[in-house]
Amino acid sequence: MNESDKEISYILGKLNHLEYKEIVPALLKKGFNRQKAIDLLEFLEKNNLVELNYSDKIKLIYINEYKEKIKLKDFSIKAKITPKGKTFIKENTSFWNKVLGEWKMYLFFGLPTALILFSLKSGLFFPFNSEDSDSIDFTVFVHGPNGHDDLILRNQGKVYLDLKTDRREASINEKGEATFKQVPSSVTGRAVKINIEHPEPYRPVSLDSLYRISNGAAIYLQVKLYNIGNIYGNVLDSRTNKGVDSVRVSVRDAYTFTDIYGYYKLEIPSNYQKKYQNIRFEKNGYDIVQKNNIPIHTKQSVDVLIKKSNVE
Repeated sequence: MNESDKEISYILGKLNHLEYKEIVPALLKKGFNRQKAIDLLEFLEKNNLVELNYSDKIKLIYINEYKEKIKLKDFSIKAKITPKGKTFIKENTSFWNKVLGEWKMYLFFGLPTALILFSLKSGLFFPFNSEDSDSIDFTVFVHGPNGHDDLILRNQGKVYLDLKTDRREASINEKGEATFKQVPSSVTGRAVKINIEHPEPYRPVSLDSLYRISNGAAIYLQVKLYNIGNIYGNVLDSRTNKGVDSVRVSVRDAYTFTDIYGYYKLEIPSNYQKKYQNIRFEKNGYDIVQKNNIPIHTKQSVDVLIKKSNVE
């Protein structure tokens, strides 16, 4: 059997009661180019080996891995092998007898059928019918500065992607994960910004970092609470309501003193920084004041009244 006969036998095996949209992609996968596949169909019809029933529909299909759109007239075509076509197959079986022996029937009829059924289900030959080819899924794992297990935002806030013309967001679950689904596949390989949306000033540690997106990717995003580097306020005399100078204001062993107007600002070392702080105010002749669990990330002035020790 020459090469042309093998091609004709192959396409006849594919054609019976199939639609044209199922044939051309399959032939492309087998090494045919689009024009050669169409020419071969025309040859088969001209020689009365197949009967093609045309409709007047025009549709778009994807014909290669780059998903180039091609308009094919008479796209919806039902193909059926004619009696002459069946005779042709029977008269050109010497090739199969020599090469395949007793397995020819399984391979000639069973394998193409299995491939067609598999391709229909998986979209292997028909990427234009696949719902998944145009979108990707991936997960962002949000964690604190102490490593991947530092889940400081369980069930809190959202992660969002800045896609320039589009903004996508996903809620952070109890495991610190934000999963994005059905993101356009066009972002694959692109470097995009990922940020946090939270009522408190949580932000990524690397604000200007870009992350490359791919299907099924796991992206680890380290975040921290900002605006916790200092506290400020005023210390006033409880009787006169005037500022008290030289009051020692401390967080653990970090401290500062109020000025002549009673104003203070304390810079907190990075290893002491946290969301809530305990602040101590003390001066000789005055009662010590302790303020606990102060939410300093709100950046509100922490003002206190202190009372002289000898005042009842």
